[in-house]
Parts: sequence; C-alpha cells; structure tokens
Amino acid sequence: MLRGVDDPVAVQYEVEYLASKRRKSKDGVIFFDHFLKDEWRRYCDDTGRHMSSESKKCLLDISSNEVNDKYLREESFKLWEISIDSDDLEVLKAIDEQDVRCSHAIWARARRQDKTIVSLLIEKIKENPGYWWQAGRYILTEEMTQFLAETIKKVADDNKREESWILPELLSKLNPSKVEELLISCWEKLRTIPEFVQIALYTATPNLISLARKSIQDSDNPKSLFEHYSLNVGIRTKGREGITRLEQLDAIQPYFDLLSDGDLHFLWEEGRKLGWTDYVARYLEPVIEGRDSEFIGRVFKKSSINTSCLDKDLEKGGRINLYHWVDMEKRQGWTRNEIFSALMIWFEKNKGIPALKVAGAVVSDSGGRSEYATLEKAASGLQGACEVLDQIRFEVYSRTLM
Repeated sequence: MLRGVDDPVAVQYEVEYLASKRRKSKDGVIFFDHFLKDEWRRYCDDTGRHMSSESKKCLLDISSNEVNDKYLREESFKLWEISIDSDDLEVLKAIDEQDVRCSHAIWARARRQDKTIVSLLIEKIKENPGYWWQAGRYILTEEMTQFLAETIKKVADDNKREESWILPELLSKLNPSKVEELLISCWEKLRTIPEFVQIALYTATPNLISLARKSIQDSDNPKSLFEHYSLNVGIRTKGREGITRLEQLDAIQPYFDLLSDGDLHFLWEEGRKLGWTDYVARYLEPVIEGRDSEFIGRVFKKSSINTSCLDKDLEKGGRINLYHWVDMEKRQGWTRNEIFSALMIWFEKNKGIPALKVAGAVVSDSGGRSEYATLEKAASGLQGACEVLDQIRFEVYSRTLM
C-alpha cells in the first residue's frame, strides 16, 4: 500500500523490501520487482508527478552509503533514478566504475540523453547487445546510428536472432531513408528474419515494400514472418509511436490474413483511433469477421459492451480476466459512464457476494469514488457485503480523490 507514497520513510521501506527480496533470490528464487518501480514510472511519465527532493535525497544517501550492502544500494539507486531532475547528471557523472551503481548510472545517463556517455555505452553494448541496446533507444546520435549499422550487419552475418529483438524499435526511430539504407546493405541475410521483414513493411518505402514482398513470397512459412507484429512495430507500446501513416497500414494490408487475432484487433483499434474508419471497414474488418476464434468473438464487439470477462471471473471465483477490461471497452468506443453502467447492470443481474467481488475488483482498479458509491448503493441489503465493500472503499479512496 506504500507504492507511490512520496515520503522519505515510505521510499526507504520500499527499497529495504526490494533489497530483502533480492537477497533471498540468491537461493534460486526469482524475484520480479517491477510493480514498485512501475508505479513511480507511471506517476513521472504519465502524470508529470515527480518524486520530492526529500525522498530523492533519502534514496541517494542510502545508495551512497558504503556500509549498506550492494542490494540495498542498488535498489535505492534504481528507485532514485526513475524520477528525473535537472541536478541528476552531476550526481551520475561522479559515480566511478568501481561503484556497485556504475552500470545503473550509465543507463541513467543515457536515459537523460547525456551524449558524453556514448563511447562507454557502445562498449557496454558490445558486451551484451540484447540488454544494452535498450539504453541506446534514448540517445541515437550519429555515432550510435553508425554502431547500429554494425550491429545489424553482425546479426545478419551470424543470424543471432536473440540479439535482434530490440533492433526494430531502434530502426523505427530513424527516418525512412536511413532505415532503407541500413536494411538494403545486407538484406539478403536479413530477408528471413521476421523482425526485419516487418520493419521493412512498417517503414513503407517502395524499395523496402518490394523486398519484403519477395521475401514473403519465397518463404515456406510466410505466417512465421509476422509473429509478434504489434510488438515489433510498436503498436500500443509505451514510448513508441506505432502506426502513424496510412502508407504503413497499406503496406501490411495484403498480409492481414497472416496476422494473429490479437495483431488484427490492435490494428483495428489503431486505424479507428487515427480516423481511417473507411479503410478499416473496407479492408480489415472483413478479415477479422472471417476469423472463427474465441478471442475475436470476445473482443471484437461493436454493438454492445462485452461482459464475458465478468462472467468468466464470476464462474472461476477470481479476477483473472478483468485485467484492462475498462480500457479494452474504451478502445471499442464506449464511454466511461457507459462501461460502469453496464457493470452495474451486470451486478444487478448476478447479485450476490461473488458478483460483488468481481464488480468490486473493477471499481478498485479503474473506478473512482462516485463509482464506489453507486456500487455501495446497489449492494445495499446484501448479507455479508459490508466487509467486501470496506475493502473496495479502502482501495478506491487510497488511490483517488475523485
């Protein structure tokens, strides 16, 4: 419950918790700590709410204290660097290569677009390309772009697919003529690698479209060339533009039938969001409507709000299918009020403690105080509701003032 609380005591508790989990992970227990840091990333990136100087100072002091073990120093430093301030670079440049925070500092300097770090960053990329090229996304200078060309050539020569996953994202940040130059120079060795076929179509220059088309025609398994399409071209991916030009959609149009159900649905959402409704209706919707799959039947609904996720969780007694349900229905064109009205209708139809827990999970995650008040009124008189409502109210009121 302390996630995102901007107080020195709270952030110190968080990093002590993370450090304790890291220590236990030495015994073979894998620990994923994304939820705490992601909460702060959302605050900083999405709402512009940055960590206070008092909290940042507390974290920096913990990370700088050599009495603390490396786990506590690293975790406090990683949380400190999430919130970017104008004075950060001075701190980061003072961290030497013997410091346990050194690698994290290099990443942090790249994230702050410190061009003086480029040479050191390139050395790091040489050591572990798949990992360190992720930091390269923040600082694609001319020198970095040249090194990107060398990396692409190496991937082409060695056919190292494990190092190619980040490259489409980096290429998508360059202008189309530069992408064309980099890909054409070694296309014969790249033409069977899905990430490069997809980014060629995404770049959508006539030359690259022609090369991609020939690769697809020559493939024994053309569908395999379109695996993870949305991810590779940045659709619904934080920090990436995704599809922005109709030419990009036009380039992929002949291959709609080779895309997965999920990729088709994401393209449909993007096309409608960008105002290409006639194009989507003419070329994309017939392909989607021709798919006989549970996924398409569940998410591709334009006539009514889809409450099947609620039904499934009611049946299973959990909250497995509710992840992003509200956001999913918003992308279908429904307003927030319409979605929560449908939720209340569903609750009235299935009224009981199990249904209250399902509806409450939605309100806890995505609702506000007014939605809670509506649910509380609807549950009035339901035996055993008070304890469930108290928990929902606590979660909603802890998260929002509205």
